[in-house]
Amino acid sequence: MIDVENGGVTTESIEKFRMLFHSNARVFNDLQQYGIPIPIDEYIALISEKMSLSGQQFKIADMLLQKVENNPAVIGELYFEAKVKVNKLVLTRIDEKTGKAVTVGDGGDLIPLDFNIIIQGKDLKQVEIYGINGKIEPRPKPFNHEVKITASYGINLHSSFESYSNFESGFSPTITPGLLLDGGISYARSFKRGDMPNGWWEQITGYINGK
Repeated sequence: MIDVENGGVTTESIEKFRMLFHSNARVFNDLQQYGIPIPIDEYIALISEKMSLSGQQFKIADMLLQKVENNPAVIGELYFEAKVKVNKLVLTRIDEKTGKAVTVGDGGDLIPLDFNIIIQGKDLKQVEIYGINGKIEPRPKPFNHEVKITASYGINLHSSFESYSNFESGFSPTITPGLLLDGGISYARSFKRGDMPNGWWEQITGYINGK
């Protein structure tokens, strides 16, 4: 989608890129780390917005034509469907946190893609990409964070005793009531991604307390 003469993504380069695809094409979103199939217009919009100066930088490492089949359902004209396997080395990608184009580390990510290409017309020059499929990587579960707020209260009965001289027996206790308040905040973060198991807090506090 880069306009070589003018530099960057332009209206003309977008139109030329869109002509490579069928209007209903869905393509694998290799612009982001955890991509899924999206409409071609959405894919173009991401490049136009996030990679307007340089586009997506990549290399085609391998390409294999698997098969070409004639579709008998289309009557009156030549209509073929080609399956092509492509290994695409993605060098730049959209960062999920910042939303900006960044360079992929370690020399890029190698992404296997399956192209579905339509070839039709009497001269077989009408070629369109109908779809691009890729392996969907599940997004890792986030680390679980938990905050516990504890509070307790009660009444303290503070007793004082008065002793008597001359070896007198007995005593006179003085009881003074008081209010007790206690509280705290505890924060914990799971060691592994995903939900914390039931009873994890009691297990950890038990180990800390020597139980």
